[in-house]
Formats: sequence, structure tokens, C-alpha cells
Amino acid sequence: MHFTSKIVEENVLNFSHILWFINLRLLRNLGILPMEGYLKHNLDVYDWIIDDLYNQEKNISMRNKFDKSNIVNFATSVLTSETSNKGIYLLGHSFGGFQTSYGAISENQLLISKLAVELLAVYYQQTNSEKWKEVFKNKTLFLNYLGKIQTNHIRSLRSYYQSKMNTLQPLEIIPWKGQLKKSNKTKTSHRVYFGKTKFKMDLSRFVKDVPTYTSEGRVDEFSMYDSREKIVFKSWDSISKVHRINNLMKEKVEKLDLNVLLSQIQMFSKNGFIKLINQHKLNTNLPEEDILTRLEDFAKLIWVLNSALIGTLGHEEEDQIYLQEQNNLQKELFSILNEAELSTDESSSSIASTKGNSDLRKRIGIQNSIFISLCCDQRMDYVDVIEQDKPNSEDQEYHHPDIMKSRAVIDFLCYFYQKENHVKWFTVFQNKKYFHKSIVRMKVRLNSGANLKNFESINLPKIKLIKLIPWRNPFSLTAGDQRATLTFEFQTKRKY
Repeated sequence: MHFTSKIVEENVLNFSHILWFINLRLLRNLGILPMEGYLKHNLDVYDWIIDDLYNQEKNISMRNKFDKSNIVNFATSVLTSETSNKGIYLLGHSFGGFQTSYGAISENQLLISKLAVELLAVYYQQTNSEKWKEVFKNKTLFLNYLGKIQTNHIRSLRSYYQSKMNTLQPLEIIPWKGQLKKSNKTKTSHRVYFGKTKFKMDLSRFVKDVPTYTSEGRVDEFSMYDSREKIVFKSWDSISKVHRINNLMKEKVEKLDLNVLLSQIQMFSKNGFIKLINQHKLNTNLPEEDILTRLEDFAKLIWVLNSALIGTLGHEEEDQIYLQEQNNLQKELFSILNEAELSTDESSSSIASTKGNSDLRKRIGIQNSIFISLCCDQRMDYVDVIEQDKPNSEDQEYHHPDIMKSRAVIDFLCYFYQKENHVKWFTVFQNKKYFHKSIVRMKVRLNSGANLKNFESINLPKIKLIKLIPWRNPFSLTAGDQRATLTFEFQTKRKY
């Protein structure tokens, strides 16, 4: 078996998050405790996994001995398995003609969820076998109960099950390690709630795969040209100038570590810049020094846009987390630029076209897009932007390098955020078109004080609670209004 520390770290983060989330929802449906009580119960599960399940010395002292080799082997297999980007599914629900998105999930997360449920079943049975028999009877009914409460939110039946849960409070099911209290008044509701009622919900209608992603490993593409060509030109051009016309963004540039940036550019130059240009079959009369200056400006634009995007995703503080996010982005940028093997010769094209090398194909496209934007020394034919409802508006000229630079920046940012966390990417943005519109909307707000204040006072506080940053970390939407906020902010066609 081959795995890396990064793979294990990602799997453990996902496992810890999913286990915490499932167990917390279970506890909240078993009884009412102060938040500190729920916290302690969750920590007890982690302690049990570390001390009792994986500690060989404590095996003989366990109250109820069992063959733990199967569950330990299953856990080890899942947590060391290589994360796959294939098999992404979107969860949603159609109601009254409206489509509600619950987010995305990967096959790897489904496997981790299965591990979390299996471990919880073992934990509750082993830590209080008597209560386990009284409450759940067996593993089948335990899984049945988990199935009910996990889908309450999808079926909008949370209030119904909440009312039934209140009748369980006198039983004192939690704290779990305590004794179960019974009374004639609660026996019936107890039996109805945990009894043999089968879980009959067909979940297939809530699940939609992402065919373009599962088959080719890529998100939906969209052209920078469409029926409203002039408007699209305008949005691309305006993105390239955002750090020149906005004072706040100018301050962001000043905080960029230029020493690190320049050292990366020098390394880029030493790695055979002219050779790379020739490999991409680009003709340019620009001196290499001018092109490297453009590269510096390109890196600044990425820094600025990513800074604004991090803030839009709910992390406004320029702290260590912010710097790490920016550092991850810069590393990926120069990793792509310095990879000489990402040429467009026949061998690379052949490799990129084979199944399973979709990431290489993307990187080739991004590198080529960046080189075109850096080497372009021509002006495109000017585009007359005359809106019919504004006949007196002035013609505007848009420069080819600026438009191509903007496209290269968006392509790179899109690739980076999708690669870093493909499940979060689909949950937040769904596709490249919405990602681009989110960037344009973000730029419009930066130039409009009223729109920016409106966003900061209404939607931004809600987004902060979701904790989307650090981007690599897993997350969960815990309330319907959070889903609505993400949909409104990142998955609509509105202008701002």
C-alpha cells in the first residue's frame, strides 16, 4: 500500500469532522444537554478510539471484550487510502419548482462516513452494553435510527422528530454511561421511536452525479465569448485592473513579500524561460526582462484577487491562516510555471489525453494560458461597448494582454481551489461559470461602497459562521439559511 502523510492528514481531518458531526446530531436526538455536555461526550468517543481501540495494553481491561481486529483494520484501510477526486455527487431537492442544493460529497467521504458510523456502533455497545440493549437492541436498529435523524433535514421533518425526542428526555439516555431510567409513561414512546419501523426513504432522487467531473476529471467549461460578447470583454478587462484602481487592493499588494516573489521569478528565469516559450510555440518580440516584469504583475494580481476572495469566503483577518492560504497559492503558481515537462509537444499531449491524466491536461492548459498572456504584445481590435439603453456612452478600448491575463488568472484560481478541496468547491461554486461570476461580483463590490457595506452587514457574518477558510479543511452546513446564503452569494447570476 502506498500513501503519503498528506493523504493520511486529509483523511484524518475528514474523519474527525464527519465523526464529530454525526455523533453530535445523534446526541442531540437522544436528549438535551448543555453544550459542554455534548462536547464531553464527543471527546469521550475520541478518547475511546485512541486509548481503548488502538492501545493494545488496554485491551485486556475492557469491560466487554470483542474482536477489534476487523474494525481496526477497516479504519486503517480507510484512513490510509488515497483520496480520489472521482465520484463526486451533488445532493439536492426539488420542491415547488425550486432546486435546493445541500452540497457535494465524494466517494471517499462516503467511505469515511461508513467508518464513523461503524465506530459509533461499537463505541455505544462497548461502553454501556446494558443501555445499548434497552435503547437500540442491536446494530441494525441503531443504523436505522441514524438513518432517520440524518435525513430529517432533507425531508424538513426536524420539528416532528424533535417533538418525539422531547418525550425521551425522562429516560435520561444521555449521559450515555449512566443508567437508563424507565417509567410507564415513556415506555410506549421509547418503543415507537426506536422500534422496528423500517427506514424506507429513497435517497436516489436527492443525488445527482457530476458527469463531466466523474468521466474526465474536470468541471464544466465555459467560453469567455458568448452572445453578450462585449459585456464579457468588459468583465475580463476590469478584473485585470482591480489592483490599480482600488486603494484597498493597493494596500494588499504592499503586504506581498516581494523578496520571495522575485526569488521565484529568478528561479523561473533560470529554468529555461526561452525554452519554455519555444515549447509553447509562442512568437514574441518582447525582451525577457519585460516578460518577467509582466509575470511579477501577474503574481500581484493573483495575490490581490485571492486576498479579496479569502475575505469573501469569510476570513478577513490577515493572520497566519491568511498568509498560509496565500503561500499555498503562490507555491502552486510557480510549481506550474517551473514544470518544463508541461510543454505542448506531442509526447506531453499524448500523456495528457490518456485517461487518468486529467490533472496534467489542466496544468498544461493553465501554463499555456499564462504564457500567452505574458508574451502577448499585440492590441486586439478595440471593442465598441455601446449599450442600447445608453446611446451616449463612450466607446472603450480593451487591450488583449489585459483580457488574456484575466482569463489566465481565473483559470488558475479555479484550478487551485478545485484541486485543494474538490468537495468544497462543488458545494460552494458548483462550476467554473459561477466561480467567474463570483470574482466579477467581488470586483464590482470593491468599487462600490454601498454594495460592499451591504454585503459586509448582511451576508458576510453568515458566511463567517460556516468557516470556509482554511480551504483545505472540511466543513458542514448546519442550518438551512447557510445553504441559502451560499447559493445566493456564489451560485447566482446577479451582478452584485
